[in-house]
Amino acid sequence: MEEKSSRRSVRRKMSVWDEDDAVDRRNVSKWEITPRTATQSKRLKWDQTPLGYIRVEDDLWSGTRMSSGSVWDKEALEGEGGAEYSEMTLREINMCLPAKGYKRYDLRYASGGEELNVKDLPEISAEEKDFFMPLLEAKDGDEADVYKGILLIKNGNKKMSMHGFKILKKKDVNAVLEKVLLMAMSLELSDKDKEKVIGLLRFLLSDADMSEVKYMKEVLLVVGSYSYFPSLRRMCMPVLALIYRCGFEHSIQAIEECFTSKEPYVREVSGNVVGTFICHFDTPRIHGLLSSLARSKSDEARKTCIRCIIGICEFAGGDIASYLEPVLDILSRLVTDRNRFIRMDAANAMSYIFKLISPLKTLQMDGIFDILRKEVSRSGGIEFSSLLKAMSCLCHGRKEHSEEVFNLLKESNERGTSSLKVFERVCDTISIEDSWKYFDQMSGIFFSSKGRENASLVVSICTKIGGDARVAKRILEHYTDPLNAGLISRIFSRIPKMRFGKEEVEMYYRSICNAIPHDGATASLVLLLVSKEFLQQRHVSMVASESFKLLKDPSLDTRIRGLKAIGGLAKILNAKELSYYGNLLMENITGSDQETLPFVLKAICSVYNSHQFRPAYEIVPSILPILKSKEQKAVASGVMLLHTICMNSPEECQKISMKEWMRISYELVDSLASWNKEIRKNATESLGCISRIVGPQEILDILIDNLESEDKNQRAGSSLGISIVGEYNGLFSILPTLVTDYKTPSPLVQQGILKTMCHFFQREYQVPSTYVYSMLPMIEDAMMDEDPLYRNLGISLVRHIVLNHPPSTTDIELVIHLLNLVWANILDPVPVILQSFDECMESFATILSSQVMYGYVQQGLFHPSRRVRERYSTVLEIMEHFDSTTLSQCFLVEEEFLNIPK
Repeated sequence: MEEKSSRRSVRRKMSVWDEDDAVDRRNVSKWEITPRTATQSKRLKWDQTPLGYIRVEDDLWSGTRMSSGSVWDKEALEGEGGAEYSEMTLREINMCLPAKGYKRYDLRYASGGEELNVKDLPEISAEEKDFFMPLLEAKDGDEADVYKGILLIKNGNKKMSMHGFKILKKKDVNAVLEKVLLMAMSLELSDKDKEKVIGLLRFLLSDADMSEVKYMKEVLLVVGSYSYFPSLRRMCMPVLALIYRCGFEHSIQAIEECFTSKEPYVREVSGNVVGTFICHFDTPRIHGLLSSLARSKSDEARKTCIRCIIGICEFAGGDIASYLEPVLDILSRLVTDRNRFIRMDAANAMSYIFKLISPLKTLQMDGIFDILRKEVSRSGGIEFSSLLKAMSCLCHGRKEHSEEVFNLLKESNERGTSSLKVFERVCDTISIEDSWKYFDQMSGIFFSSKGRENASLVVSICTKIGGDARVAKRILEHYTDPLNAGLISRIFSRIPKMRFGKEEVEMYYRSICNAIPHDGATASLVLLLVSKEFLQQRHVSMVASESFKLLKDPSLDTRIRGLKAIGGLAKILNAKELSYYGNLLMENITGSDQETLPFVLKAICSVYNSHQFRPAYEIVPSILPILKSKEQKAVASGVMLLHTICMNSPEECQKISMKEWMRISYELVDSLASWNKEIRKNATESLGCISRIVGPQEILDILIDNLESEDKNQRAGSSLGISIVGEYNGLFSILPTLVTDYKTPSPLVQQGILKTMCHFFQREYQVPSTYVYSMLPMIEDAMMDEDPLYRNLGISLVRHIVLNHPPSTTDIELVIHLLNLVWANILDPVPVILQSFDECMESFATILSSQVMYGYVQQGLFHPSRRVRERYSTVLEIMEHFDSTTLSQCFLVEEEFLNIPK
């Protein structure tokens, strides 16, 4: 005990900072005689690696591991021994490693082991904790393994997802489906998570026996509801095809009980599922199902029938014409139903279909109009609006039908939104007197809070009947109201011809001047408002003068509206006024605050587009400080002004010194990293203009150096900028440098050069083939690279090269050589490569004849592997689509050869 306490006292003494050389310390570890600093703390963390931890120096006295010697670490010093390292999880190790230059290899997945600690699993958000509770409770068994696999697929990376699929593949399909469907129905999933759910369902159902699947109804409801999202529809189709291949009756039997459900949401989702039938089953079967539902005695079944029809229309879109006749027959029967709510739903469904197929007309619509007219005469207030709305959709410009609908609308005394929709459809077909009288009655509603809520309807109505002088004057009376200024500005900007007297003209001009300080819509539409025939040039000048006075207003919004108005009026002002306003705005560049500076620059840009009020060499130097600003909006406006000057005054730009242009070029290259797409576009175009002034090599060196940037947007903008430099100066100005720099062992530079050539061949048409021959070594290197990103870019470049010439001027030998390079990727398992390969085959099919390409496809069609036959048959389908006539001459066997099993 005495020896132990003596050691502790010696350790405490050694932890004090003391540089004196003592004999008794010469054999002591250096880590003990200095207190632990922040650097040493980091180093201690770094002692542990994914392959284990590095032992620190052993204690020279006891041979045990030593703890840190800091005096403030009392708990470690007072313990019985040195602190032991606890095993770090993979997530902690990954957090300790720096973001750049290091890559963690997960040896657990590489070895194929399945034992995975809960700490090594992906993070679980707070919303998901209730669902993954069995996993968090560290339970063992099949249920915990199922939750573990689902978590790895949902929140893990690619390797974790593969490991999760391996875990779930060994489990019972129904047990996994139960948890997956529970997750899909209970959690609020993003589109990316929904894609993972669809992929997981496809994985589970691809090899399963559909007769043994217990949760077929739930699968159909989930996938059917997802299929109505445009981003998910393509992924849902293979899953639905797996289920529907069991037959129509099997699919109906799975969701049959949902047709009579009391829950509206269940009926809606089941209707969505029936809507997907049109891509897999024939029309008579679907029509038979809808007819049986329409004849059902259950009100819920008839409501489901209407929902199924809407689902079919939503899924088919503009292709609903082939299903139109049976669908309208069923809705015509339901419009006369005894249940008033069913009649209302059927009428609303008719309105949706008529708007979807408009302006298509059929003979069946006249009979439907008569049925609706009979039902309107005996209907109540609930379904009256829906029936009348359906009738208005059937008018199609026919005056007798429009007048009949208008009379029903006038007698009903309806004053809601539905009445505005009906009047909007018939107002330009009925007589001018009737439309004016009804407008006079409804004008109080049009320009009230209800009218402003339905601004688009009011604008459409007033635009259609605004040619009547009485209507225009009535609208003008409400223009002085600040609340209605924006709405009326939208109306007057869309009416092409108006007739006003002298007093109305002055009132119109004053109303515009009063509306600009308070309404942004008026400031944006000022050009259309003052471009009327009854206004003179003095009115335009006075509106511009009033707008310019707003720049002294203390309110920020008012100053911005004044600048927008000046920018809009710049197109119709005379040269003297443009010079005056342009010089005044130039004085406000340095004195403007950062919030109004972007709008000042946009106004200068509009003025300079109409009139070059100053030489370019006086404006360009003042743009450089703006480009160095950190405000993205100011930088965007400055780049736009620079691009305008370069495009409108190229001769004057040559008077600016080369050093000034180079300074601007460096700032433009830095702006390529901006998130604003408009900045990157104008910056690249400006660099193309500057390259003509200072020479392409100077700009090219800057952009190529920028290809090694860590910012993705900056690299993409640099590659586009290089292609624009080549477009402005010719391909010969950039190609030698690109071919030489491609030899540098930098993946970012090489990939950027490939992207550059893709952009160039997209922008330039009929590039000489001699340039392409000089690029062949670069293309061959990319096509033979192990990295799929190189091959993807190489295939894209080949596609753009092939499409760069019409078939009559194409070098066939060069195209065949490129085809030989691309063809080696036909069996590549990477999805991105497969998609690029198929797109490239489409380009080859448009240039080469099917006789040339058939020699590549023929042998693969008889390969014993199903996957190989599928890939070759895909190319055969592409050939058939683009050149079916020539392809039919290539077959050496009977016509059944086309029916290759996939």
